[in-house]
Amino acid sequence: MIEHIISFIAPHACISCKKEGDLLCYGCRSSLSHPKETMTFSSIYTVSAATIYEDNAKELIGRLKFERSKSAALTIAAIMAERLPMTGMVVTHVPTATSRARARGYDQAALIAREYARLRHLYYVPLLSRLGHERQVGAGRTERRRQLIGSFRTKGNPAAFPSILLIDDVITTGSTLAAAAATLKQAGNARVHAAVFAMSRK
Repeated sequence: MIEHIISFIAPHACISCKKEGDLLCYGCRSSLSHPKETMTFSSIYTVSAATIYEDNAKELIGRLKFERSKSAALTIAAIMAERLPMTGMVVTHVPTATSRARARGYDQAALIAREYARLRHLYYVPLLSRLGHERQVGAGRTERRRQLIGSFRTKGNPAAFPSILLIDDVITTGSTLAAAAATLKQAGNARVHAAVFAMSRK
């Protein structure tokens, strides 16, 4: 709510055309690429990405993760809600590494998930917590898998929900999403879907 008020009082400039109003105006959102690639994981029923991790999408993520621009989460969630209009699911998020969330002062995936749920009129429930402190940035697939072993635990009762939408900002190798989804399924949930803002070409 505070972010919405601040945006109204001191509106942002579009990172692409510089038009006042939003970090990425409605006109420039159409320039975001649509992913042609798909990823599949045994622990995830479906994986959907709103765009490719490049150009304006990369800039938005950078603002959110490295420049502490929490308002970027609102823009990212709005784009995801438009391009990935999921229904009939409880929304949760992939917790960010504890050290990074502490340094930023917030968990960017949680911000995106809450706003996405609000826009899609879905329930948001935090169902996972992060045990590991290591960052996966720059790590290869094998190293990511090693780092993520036992790195999540469930909160509440995931088994109470027949279908869960797991949200994150970027998918690279998919190891983090797969580990988080596997943890939810081990708690008794049979169907976990995943939605991310951007898919890396790596």
